[in-house]
Amino acid sequence: MGLYEVCDASPYLKTAAKYHGEISDDPCPICHRDQLWRVHYIYGDELRHAAGQARSRTELPVLAMTYREFQVFVVEVCLGCDWNHLVEQYRLGRDGLADRDAARREAAE
Repeated sequence: MGLYEVCDASPYLKTAAKYHGEISDDPCPICHRDQLWRVHYIYGDELRHAAGQARSRTELPVLAMTYREFQVFVVEVCLGCDWNHLVEQYRLGRDGLADRDAARREAAE
């Protein structure tokens, strides 16, 4: 693959990184000049207009208590060379807390 094929971050992703992302300690694996930024995107039917938005990591616990279930996709992006990569995907929401609490009750009995 050519450099332009892997370094294709959209302007929206780069803007989301600046305003909603968090800088990591990891250097870019392509240019080795800049640190990577992590952006958290949320998706779910219950989110309606908020689905697909980038949110800061500190907002996620509040959203998890507000909505039953949603997906979080974590994307790393280099603001210098535009490299980007989906690094993690997980589920949050109140439904997960209810399942976890039920499992704890069962284990205690």
